[in-house]
Amino acid sequence: SRTAELENERQKLSAIVSSVGAAILLLDGDFRITWSNRVAREWFGDELLGKPCSTTLFGTSQCWPCPSRRTRESGCIERCEHTVGTSGERRFYEVVASPIRDSSGRIKETLELIQNVTDKKRIEAQLLQAGKLVAMGELAAGIAHEINNPLAVIAAHSERIREILGRGEVS
Repeated sequence: SRTAELENERQKLSAIVSSVGAAILLLDGDFRITWSNRVAREWFGDELLGKPCSTTLFGTSQCWPCPSRRTRESGCIERCEHTVGTSGERRFYEVVASPIRDSSGRIKETLELIQNVTDKKRIEAQLLQAGKLVAMGELAAGIAHEINNPLAVIAAHSERIREILGRGEVS
């Protein structure tokens, strides 16, 4: 009965971890990958186990800032953002690292949750650009208004002068 209950819990946990739309990794004390979920393998390749996190995921010998290293130092949840790729194929990842402690309270492993935030970054950039265009339009409208006020006065006076000259009132 207990074995069936444990197997049921294992399957439930496996289903939960598989349904998360983010990469999940476990790292040992040397920042080597000891476990990965399906999403992590889809994004970063099937051969993750035993490899250093930074080299495997981000193509660097040591990522900076390294949230897992900071988590081990602070004992708290740490987060950062990494950019991967060239300007044409650039992807953005948010990495959240959390300590996993043993029964004595020492940090045994680090859990990393990695989310692809590329679409969010693109939308933010588009919103920023739209905001700049709105500001530019408001500036142009303000300048046009400031120019049109004196021009309207000049046009009115010019019309008045033309009327006066047309009637021959000026000698």
